[in-house]
Amino acid sequence: MKEVSEMNIPWGKILGNHSDGDQKPRIVVIGDVVLDRYFWGVSERISSEAPVPVVDLQEETITLGGAGFIGSNLIQGLNNQGITDIIVVDNLSNN
Repeated sequence: MKEVSEMNIPWGKILGNHSDGDQKPRIVVIGDVVLDRYFWGVSERISSEAPVPVVDLQEETITLGGAGFIGSNLIQGLNNQGITDIIVVDNLSNN
């Protein structure tokens, strides 16, 4: 796996250069987008094979985790403030 410093990332295109007088703040979130899975249910006994609860699964929730969670919260917060000119880059590879 390459380190971020080893990637040929076009930071100028992502962050913009301030030579045009545009002083808008730029935010970059770097990391993995993860899906968090939560299982909800009722447990009334412990397994006879291992010391773990046996759960009657009633619901499963899947949410964004990792950098995806942070990015999602940033976008929602910016949208709530009326800022809609947001660029999301999800693939920085050269392929």
